[in-house]
Amino acid sequence: MEHVEKSERFYCLPQSELVDIKLELIHDVQNLLAPSKNAEQAALAKLAEDEIWTINNGRELAEICPTLPHVQPRLLTVSMEAPDLRATQWAELVTRRVGDVELRLGGLECEYDAHDDLLQPLLGSKIRLVHLEGCVGTPAAVAALASVVHNARLTIRMPAPLDLSALSGTYEQLGVYTFPLPTTSPKCALPSSPSPALPVDGADEGSWEAVAHTVASFAPNGDRFGELDVLDSELRAEDVQLLLLRLQELRVRTGGEGDTRAETHGSKVHLYITDDCKLNSESAQHKLMI
Repeated sequence: MEHVEKSERFYCLPQSELVDIKLELIHDVQNLLAPSKNAEQAALAKLAEDEIWTINNGRELAEICPTLPHVQPRLLTVSMEAPDLRATQWAELVTRRVGDVELRLGGLECEYDAHDDLLQPLLGSKIRLVHLEGCVGTPAAVAALASVVHNARLTIRMPAPLDLSALSGTYEQLGVYTFPLPTTSPKCALPSSPSPALPVDGADEGSWEAVAHTVASFAPNGDRFGELDVLDSELRAEDVQLLLLRLQELRVRTGGEGDTRAETHGSKVHLYITDDCKLNSESAQHKLMI
């Protein structure tokens, strides 16, 4: 629910009615966009430029897309599941949009199904991508992102290692989700600045060596991560101890201070690997916060 001011009183409107009001505003913009511009049209365009427009479904995208050649909001947020976005005029919207875009591609049933077909149209566009949540599967998709990312917050899922060096210097935050890799997989270092976060998604009991190899494979130059997590973890306490020891031996480091340790919250294991108070077999039990 949101508050709308009217005649010095506040009324609560459900989100569905707010969406309808926004679409009515867009209709007004479309109706005023006659070949000859006038003061009222210019004022409405200026108002739209200060707005944040949000697209949550195909109907909203279809309403907004024809407006974009004439009026550009300050920020356009697209938050849809990938299969639904594929059924829309997404590619046309990309060609018409000029300015900042936040793109959130959901779909819990297919978190690691690549969204490359939705990302590649960004290449050469006038979009400035300031936020992304999505899955990247090919170098072509990485190149498309690198062409439009601007001081962005990037949350990327990667089903297989990819070279993300083209994204260096384009982001404020980078988080890369991946699976434990086979111990034979090659190194594929993440960009180093700012330090990336690496959540390793899904670790079976006894798989600490695969997790350690995955972390080492993605370690950026300098071997420092901003954050390091194991999600949906089934690692035992002794597995976590061995994982910490191996990562410290490999000189992997994370943000944070204090002892090298692990903090467990449900099935999430947050790893701190520091230069202080090196973990060893005699004191490991005291360092592990599980």
